[in-house]
Amino acid sequence: GPSFLSEPVRGLQGHSGLHAWRNGDTPAAWVNAGKESVKVWTTLPPRTFYVHPAADGPVGVAWVSPIDGKVRVTGRVADAHKGGGDGVGWQLQHIAADTRADFHKLAAATDRLRQLTRERAEADAATVPTDTAYAVTDDAPHDAELHRRGEPTNRGPAVPRKWLSVLGGQAVPKDGGSGRLALAGWLTDPANPLTARVFVNRVWQYHLGRGIVDTPNDFGTRGGRPSHPELLDWLSAEFVKQGWSVKRLHRQILLSAAYQQSSPEQTPDRDPEPKKTLFGISIPHSAFRTPQSTDADNVWLSRFARRRLTAEEIRDAILAVSGDLDRTPGGPHPFPDEKGWGYTQHNPYSAVYDHDRRSIYLMTQRIKRHPFLGLFDGADPNRSTDRRDTTTVPTQALYFLNDPFVHAKSARLADRLTVLPDPATRLDRLHMLAYGRLPTADERRVATKFLAAYGGPGAGDKDRDRRAWAAWVRVVFASNEFLYVD
Repeated sequence: GPSFLSEPVRGLQGHSGLHAWRNGDTPAAWVNAGKESVKVWTTLPPRTFYVHPAADGPVGVAWVSPIDGKVRVTGRVADAHKGGGDGVGWQLQHIAADTRADFHKLAAATDRLRQLTRERAEADAATVPTDTAYAVTDDAPHDAELHRRGEPTNRGPAVPRKWLSVLGGQAVPKDGGSGRLALAGWLTDPANPLTARVFVNRVWQYHLGRGIVDTPNDFGTRGGRPSHPELLDWLSAEFVKQGWSVKRLHRQILLSAAYQQSSPEQTPDRDPEPKKTLFGISIPHSAFRTPQSTDADNVWLSRFARRRLTAEEIRDAILAVSGDLDRTPGGPHPFPDEKGWGYTQHNPYSAVYDHDRRSIYLMTQRIKRHPFLGLFDGADPNRSTDRRDTTTVPTQALYFLNDPFVHAKSARLADRLTVLPDPATRLDRLHMLAYGRLPTADERRVATKFLAAYGGPGAGDKDRDRRAWAAWVRVVFASNEFLYVD
């Protein structure tokens, strides 16, 4: 039924005599009660009504006659939209009956509705916000019927619930609810070696750069064969035996001789010493036969393969060395209030929330990759990323020169360094933080030359010193030794 336009606004947009009644933006009724035209959405002539219907609701303007008998109404109706042809229709109707009681009742209901709306808004404002999340609840478990040729309307017999036949085909217990708990039990059943093997292979890959199976997402017939099948089986069995302890698995791999080998970039080749003679000169055999030449992809673990830090590790390392790493657990992101959401296909939600917590707490959204993670080959949020790409592009070097995050953290580390008494002590401290070792003589010479040459006009000695050390810290952040694991 009809309802009143319950939002009265007098002196609309600062125009005296311009009044409106509305529900939101539409529907609405305006009146220019003044003697001059008013320029608003359109030009309203003096003493004119202007009505704007909603998409699904017309607007009526009614006068209550102060007298009985005949009343003559004169006026002109026009479409204010100059384009015309928009389907606006008009009707003038005379109602002879006394409608005052109906109008009073409708007005009272509208007033009550307005009061309840105000009270609800006040109650919402006083409510303590709570976290919300998508969730599911169990329905009555049942066997699904076969859809013949994929047609939901062409049903076949019911198919008993069970695991994939290729993975055992065990039936789901009838009293097992939705089957999710049973699935978790089946995944971790000692009789099912696949879960442990896949997980152990992933951890091995993260530490050594390459999995024992080089197709971490495919252990099937089209996947790669394990380079060391006995090692994979033993690690998997130990993982299960130790209660699926990830910490113990990490310790087991990191303490292994395979992990503790040096990379060729760090130390000379360690092949045996037999020698060959070339042009009468005795040359070590290692000059002809190196791990790189006999095991180019390091499948046989002849050395430690140099690995660049992942995007998250690079960011975490910068935060840790600068002293700004916030070790508190991450809370919810400051998303906009749900009441203000108005996102559409062409105006989707996107945001970047910066903080100093670990990168695992960065907000990642599918529609727009995080600028830092995207630059340093972070995981694609639209698909399962079994292996990270490692690209080397100019924008990565420019990031360490120009990005505000790097400038802010290098300045913080420079503040920590410049409180130390002398440049030699500062350089020692910087190298211990960034590289875990003291600087070499050549590194001291290059750093000293850089710091002496860096500066700018108009800066005091203390400020110049701080800016010079911040610039050198950026050089260290961009260095291979900081960005790579040897």
